[in-house]
Amino acid sequence: MSETEKAQMAEIRAARGRVKASLTRLENTFDEILWLLKLDWDSPLTEALATKWKTFQKEFEQVCSIHIPRWIHTASQQITLHGFSDASELAYASVIYAVQPQADGNTKVTLFWLNSGVAPLKSVSIPRLELNGALLLARLYATCKNILKEYDVHFYAWTDSQVVLSWLSSHPRNWKPYIANRTSEILDLVPADSWRYVPTKMNPADIACRDLSPKELPTCVLWWEGPQWLSCEMDSWPKQPKRNDQTSSVSKERKRAAFSFPVAVNCDFIDSLFLKFSSFTKIIDIFAFCFRYITNCKARVGKMKNLDSKGKYHVPPLTTYERRQASNKIFLYIQNLFFKEEISCIKANKPVVKKSILSALCPFIDKDGLIRVGGRLRNSTLQYGAKHPIILPNQHEICKLIVNMYRATTSKQLMGDLPTHRVTPSRPFSVCGVDYAGPINILRYRGRGAKTTKGYIALFVCFVTKALHLELVSDLTSEAFIASLKRFCARRGAPKHIYCDNGTTFVGARKKLQEIFKFASKLNENEHFCYFLSQVNIEWHFLALHTLLTQVEAILNSRPLLSLDCDNDPDSLNILTPSHFLIGEVITSSPEHTNDDKLSLRSRWDIVQKMKLGFWRKWKMDYLSNLQTRTKWKCHNNNFKVGEIVIIKEDNIPPVTWPLGKVIETHPQVRMVL
Repeated sequence: MSETEKAQMAEIRAARGRVKASLTRLENTFDEILWLLKLDWDSPLTEALATKWKTFQKEFEQVCSIHIPRWIHTASQQITLHGFSDASELAYASVIYAVQPQADGNTKVTLFWLNSGVAPLKSVSIPRLELNGALLLARLYATCKNILKEYDVHFYAWTDSQVVLSWLSSHPRNWKPYIANRTSEILDLVPADSWRYVPTKMNPADIACRDLSPKELPTCVLWWEGPQWLSCEMDSWPKQPKRNDQTSSVSKERKRAAFSFPVAVNCDFIDSLFLKFSSFTKIIDIFAFCFRYITNCKARVGKMKNLDSKGKYHVPPLTTYERRQASNKIFLYIQNLFFKEEISCIKANKPVVKKSILSALCPFIDKDGLIRVGGRLRNSTLQYGAKHPIILPNQHEICKLIVNMYRATTSKQLMGDLPTHRVTPSRPFSVCGVDYAGPINILRYRGRGAKTTKGYIALFVCFVTKALHLELVSDLTSEAFIASLKRFCARRGAPKHIYCDNGTTFVGARKKLQEIFKFASKLNENEHFCYFLSQVNIEWHFLALHTLLTQVEAILNSRPLLSLDCDNDPDSLNILTPSHFLIGEVITSSPEHTNDDKLSLRSRWDIVQKMKLGFWRKWKMDYLSNLQTRTKWKCHNNNFKVGEIVIIKEDNIPPVTWPLGKVIETHPQVRMVL
């Protein structure tokens, strides 16, 4: 490099100032000569660098025609300063404009101060360079403030980097040292509420950061006068976008807080949790929330994220992943208590000792550190948890809680004694129970426009003979049930006792029946009156379905109760059925040969009575003894107590619906069983 070139470069660098925007190329070339190529002052330039220098020197002659006003008119004591900062891969820069109101009502905008710096040779991210530009702007403002200390100065800082604005909006302690040191100095000089966002196209500092030729500089209005909205009201200024603190550039500069403190695990306390709570789900929730707290302490967050509209902290519900991790930690803790030797053998790649209860299971340790069954189902299509279940000791209390969780059923009390009406001989259907089945769809008529309606089946069961009577009911109203009860009485006779649940249909029917029988009791022949009322039935609407129910009734009433043969003849198939008490024989039996001998009515009556007595004798001696044993519910459980909350078991209940009830009164049996 010749002495002339050295002098010219030094002269241009010394003359920088308001023409700084055109010196970015020169300064980068100068640093490239000194540092990248490691050239000495006396070393000759390469051909490429010499060409760059001559081109720039020729273009820089245009700068001589630029006239820069040195005096800033200060007719008013109020000055508004607008500072802009930006950065690029080549350099970072800042520029300040002075906005002054004039006597004629206009506003004057003047380029007041600027400075720039060359990007370091070491690779630095653009957001960090933009932060350096913001720091340079803050320092320039501090200098301007000292110069204009006799004036009322208002300052606004502008940058096109939303990352820098996010860094400045939070406390410096939340960031890594590089960001924290610079944001701390910036906020000491310029408060956070003075920083605003400006689009890149309106940022004059962007001109000083890119390669602008000296030829273009004199005609660059944005550089000399700033954005057009500087002389306008605040309503015309750029609108501020919503800041996003979750971008990758912001998050990677966030400081990770580390907590280090000794923790002594009290095994007795953990074991007490398994005994204190009777629900495995509750224990999982406790452990999951504890692990969530530990995770939140490790990954500290600068701001409270889960705040509701009232500013209160909202705890989000546990996720499936958190529950699974908590259960795995519980299983791992239990396995380490009971299978220490097995774990050490597996980790040492040694077979489990033969005396161990796990030797036949070929155990292995999975990725979570849990012991699982190796077994022989490795090639099956079962799920991983089914092929390799987690091994737990049956002695631990947690196993009982897990079994209870997966086998939670309604409690079964000891099977109660049969009631008196169930074991006392009586006429068929004199003591019966009633309930509804359904709904079923009923087609009332055939033809175009025919519609189906819902119907129900009323089941009358004889307590003594187990005979069954079916009636079709049009709806669930009390009137419909009374009509079916009339038809039942017409065919089977009026019952003395009817047992049913506390359904609203039956409760309403009981009230209306009381009114009917109260009126009928005034008649001498009330039973005949009831029969007369039962004759008024519109059966033909449901003829087809009624026939079907009658056939079903015949099938159920022909089911066998016990054998009628005393000699245990294998060829004999005589059985006692509910139909014997209704018609004296099996409904499905073939017709017997008719005897031509004429019998008197008295003789026929005696034969029928003997047959009936035979059936009842067989019922007492054989069938009733079969009811002695309890086929299920053989154990005593705790009786219900007044005030207890119970779950009512019902059919057709929607999911996630638990009908609850409260015991207000008890009616124990002779055995005091509830």
